[in-house]
Amino acid sequence: METLEREEKTYSMLQWLIFVIIIPLLFTITLALVLLTFAGVDVVAFTKEHIDKVPFVSSVFKQENEKKEDVSIKNQSKKIEELQALLDEKELSIKKLTDDFSAKEKEVKSLSAEIERLSNEIASLQNEQLAEKKSVQEIAKIYEKMSPKNAAIIIPKLENNDAVKILSNLNADKLVSILEKMEPEEAALYTKLLTE
Repeated sequence: METLEREEKTYSMLQWLIFVIIIPLLFTITLALVLLTFAGVDVVAFTKEHIDKVPFVSSVFKQENEKKEDVSIKNQSKKIEELQALLDEKELSIKKLTDDFSAKEKEVKSLSAEIERLSNEIASLQNEQLAEKKSVQEIAKIYEKMSPKNAAIIIPKLENNDAVKILSNLNADKLVSILEKMEPEEAALYTKLLTE
C-alpha cells in the first residue's frame, strides 16, 4: 500500500509540476511574445541576437547555422557555375550574331556599291541612247530635206539598223515617197524591218 501511495504522490507531484509551473510558464511566455509582437518589437531578431550569449544553446545554433551556411554556399557555388555556363553560352551566341551582322553589313555595302554602279551605268546608257536618238533625229531631218530619189539611193547602202532608225524618224509622207523611189525588194525589206 505504501508503494501505491508513493506512486500516487509521484504522479500527483508530476501533475502538480505540469499544472502549476510548466503550463503557466508556457502561457506567460506565449502571452509575452504576442504582446511584444503587437508592441512592435521584433522578437525573432531579438532572440537570435541574444541566443549567442547562452553558452550551450549558442554552440548548438552556431553548428546549425554553419551547416546551413555550408549548404547555402554549396548551392550558391552550384548556381554560380550554372550562371557562368549560361553566360558563356550567351556570350558565344552574341559573338556569332555579331559575326553574322558584320557579314550581312559587308554584303549590304557591296550590294549598295553594285546598285550604285548599275545606276550609273543605266544613266550612262540612257544618256547615250538620248544622244543617239538626237543624232538620228537630226540625220532624219537631213533626209527629209533631201529629194526622195537621192534618199532612196543612199539608204540601202547603210546598215539595216541605221536605215530603220532613220526611216522610223521620218514623217509618213516623206517615208512613202522614199520607199516609192526604191527598188521593190529593198522597199519590201525596209517595210518588213519597220513593222518589227
